[in-house]
Amino acid sequence: MKGLQGERLRQAFKYLDADQDGFIRPDQFKHIILEIAGHKLSQAVIERLPTLCTLTPGQRISYSEVVAFHNVVREMDMVERIIREATAKSKDGRIDQSDFLNHASSSSRYSLFTPMEASIIFHFASRGVANSRLALIDFAQFLDPRWRAPHEDAEFQVNTSKSLLSSVLASSYNFVLGGFAGAFGATIVYPIDMG
Repeated sequence: MKGLQGERLRQAFKYLDADQDGFIRPDQFKHIILEIAGHKLSQAVIERLPTLCTLTPGQRISYSEVVAFHNVVREMDMVERIIREATAKSKDGRIDQSDFLNHASSSSRYSLFTPMEASIIFHFASRGVANSRLALIDFAQFLDPRWRAPHEDAEFQVNTSKSLLSSVLASSYNFVLGGFAGAFGATIVYPIDMG
């Protein structure tokens, strides 16, 4: 499966890179990631996908950055484990990129993440603020695909109460409709069975 997604990524990049210079536009990058791994990302991260082009000069995204972002998304469970362990061992409960990379290399036999992948993780977790030390809560919007901003939770709860009422009414309607269908079916089938 990993190879299949990697091949899809390579082919999508090659297709969108019309002039074959090794770079695509931010909106094209967003399209590729949504197709391959959109279900693993929170809405806040999806909205900020085009900002990845700010990590390097030129306002375009290279193939290596696309692959690095995909690797981070694919290894999200390991990213979360490393962040949790590193923040727990930190004196102030915060880590920076070098702390992340040091803990990643010390917790496994091989180096799991490149500096580019670490800068991608910190770019999305810090919301674009460079060189910041982050706590575990700062990584929530990047690690959890169900993450919502606090003001979105209030809107979601209001919509839930409306949808709860409509789902109760829909269920009641379906129950009554099923009752009539069952009564009709029994009326037709019962005389046949008696005969």
